[in-house]
Amino acid sequence: MSGNGAFIRLLRALAALLSKQQGDKMKFNRISRKAVCALIVASSLAACSSDSKPEASTPAPADTTPAAAATTEVPATTDNGSADAAAAAAAAVEKALIRPTQIEVTAPLGVAAPKGKTIDWIQCSIPACTQLGGALQEATDALGWTLNIIDGGITPETIANGWQLAVANKHDAVIGSGFPEVVFADSLKALDAAKIPVVLLNVTDEPGNGVIAVIQGTPAYGPNGALQADWVTTDSKGSANTLYVSTSAFPVVGLRADGFKAEYEKVCTGCTLDKLDALPTDFGDALNTQIIAYLQSHPKVNYVVAAVSDMITGLNSALAGASLSDQVRVMTNDLNPALAEDLKADGPLKAATILENVNVMWQIADVLVRAFAGVDYSATANAPSNGWIVTKATIDGFVDPYPMVEDYQAEYKTLWGV
Repeated sequence: MSGNGAFIRLLRALAALLSKQQGDKMKFNRISRKAVCALIVASSLAACSSDSKPEASTPAPADTTPAAAATTEVPATTDNGSADAAAAAAAAVEKALIRPTQIEVTAPLGVAAPKGKTIDWIQCSIPACTQLGGALQEATDALGWTLNIIDGGITPETIANGWQLAVANKHDAVIGSGFPEVVFADSLKALDAAKIPVVLLNVTDEPGNGVIAVIQGTPAYGPNGALQADWVTTDSKGSANTLYVSTSAFPVVGLRADGFKAEYEKVCTGCTLDKLDALPTDFGDALNTQIIAYLQSHPKVNYVVAAVSDMITGLNSALAGASLSDQVRVMTNDLNPALAEDLKADGPLKAATILENVNVMWQIADVLVRAFAGVDYSATANAPSNGWIVTKATIDGFVDPYPMVEDYQAEYKTLWGV
């Protein structure tokens, strides 16, 4: 997976906990929605609305009846719109179809990289986190640092325990991903008091209170959704009737859905937009059944866009089984191995937007090496995420864990002078 590919797999694990721990004394449901807002993200439930904003409310039991998915199609906007906006969308798509060849960070460190640092990485207990940890290990090795991996488990309690251990360790920096500050607020205060910098990945929290940077946070997701809207507009030549599949369970995914809606209304004037709000526990077969039922009752829908790849694993086959392959063109965000094969097969799945994945761990290392060296790290911390649209024409050779820029390690080493 790319960009939030690692987050998608974390999401899958957290989604199971979400349904199991309804009555947890720490109110895991409420916390985990923000928590899950991080390691790369998701969407679901069979309740549709045309323009409601995703909300972090406790999900109701899934309704598998077709009626639960039905909604009235409405125009994305009643304005005739601007040809300039559509042209700008087409230009954005043309640019995004080219795989980025350079990392977004471009300024050399300019001084000798500090050596001998020890970094705590609070690693959750699923393979996605291990994958990120492996990339971080490569980065710290390149800098001559020691990476101390703390087993964070997968619940708010175990994550909080991991942060408490980081406080006790008193190492040079701490990195966390996927869980919001509310889970480890006391530990964050202690680290701030000890002047130990913290970097967070894929959360909606903002820098401050000891957090010197948030990588792939809120600013990454709206533009990602907007790029999906640009592709639909361009691919349909402005004649799309779109079903957007999202989830209200995880706020970070809502940001992508909001970005799609805002851009779609601007560039695809006269098009229609409906939203299917899905439960994470339905991702895959159950959600595909809901999508099929929706399409059968709304035959004018000609585009299905998913906020997260795992939502629609198997959708190509489901559409074929329902004789709907020719009715819709499908786009997703991110890829998993199964969807990569679907994209190669040239079925209904036509494209996927991609964000950085393992290379963000080197971006985090870049923030820290600059902070330790007394060099301004704001350009790295605020670097925009590369956007890439993958199609059948560009999928070959793009393999898990799908780094955005192929030689990103060499580029960072050059910047660091190591």
